[in-house]
Amino acid sequence: KISALSIFFAALTACQTPDPGITSFSVQSDEKIDRLMPRLVGLAGKCLAGNGKPFPQYRVSSELNSLSGQPRILPVRRDDTQGLPGLVILGQVQGSGTSLSVFGLLLGVDSPGSAVRNVGAWAAGGKDCA
Repeated sequence: KISALSIFFAALTACQTPDPGITSFSVQSDEKIDRLMPRLVGLAGKCLAGNGKPFPQYRVSSELNSLSGQPRILPVRRDDTQGLPGLVILGQVQGSGTSLSVFGLLLGVDSPGSAVRNVGAWAAGGKDCA
């Protein structure tokens, strides 16, 4: 016999937030880091952050002259520019090209597919929003 309490817990379990899925990914580019990263800053501003974009409450900040030699692109909340970035696009020299590591909370919320599609396309040489 099924009790009302069993039905309640089954319904509660079904209503839980699903796993956000992708929390990080990496992609390789043949483009040199000193050319790729500045291009990605412009594309991230054009395609990801701002009004009418997948992450409207964010703006793009960058640290291209990093002392660590690993430049970063950091979408940060417009109302908390000193806070933690919602996404990190980290560039690292890999042979004659660049390895991009992407991670952050925005991969699991709002429009997660947008960041994955765009960064992947840009690493392959794309110049538009995916």
